[in-house]
Amino acid sequence: MDIQRHPSSVVKLAKEMKKLIDAYWGRQISEKEMKEHIIYFAKYENKKLFRGPEYSPTVKQRLGKKRMEVVEKMLEGHQYRI
Repeated sequence: MDIQRHPSSVVKLAKEMKKLIDAYWGRQISEKEMKEHIIYFAKYENKKLFRGPEYSPTVKQRLGKKRMEVVEKMLEGHQYRI
């Protein structure tokens, strides 16, 4: 699966995360692979993913409630928020 590691905008980050979670739900990638990518985004693209202690409103809107629940589960136990 081709995931862009450093998207140029918040919208593109959300698109990559959406593609990632949908691939997991479609059983194209493993949970471990999805978690690695999400943790990578949280660590290296945190200024796009977070706005203060919360997720970026753009990311929340683009991903939707169900996908955001998956992101929350994958980042559980990690503190990457600004």
